[in-house]
Amino acid sequence: MFRQFLALAAFCIVTTNSLATPIIPNGITLAEYTKLFALCENGGSETYVGVRFGDDYYTTFDYNACYPYKINGKVASQAVFCKASTCYNNPYV
Repeated sequence: MFRQFLALAAFCIVTTNSLATPIIPNGITLAEYTKLFALCENGGSETYVGVRFGDDYYTTFDYNACYPYKINGKVASQAVFCKASTCYNNPYV
């Protein structure tokens, strides 16, 4: 629960009126961010990312696998990391 709070806190900035204003990176909504973060967190100790492919396919990926750019013709449209990771795959090579 505390990690989710920290993720939401990192997702917001404090204005001069002390009101939280969401920052929406790449057009992702706070609801979508929260959904993907929770998906990642609930994936288990080895899960590092929650990803949405297209508009309707959600999944997670564990360490030992970089998440692909496409699954069944659907392009990865949003990803939220819940743990640090580094992948070395490049779709243009």
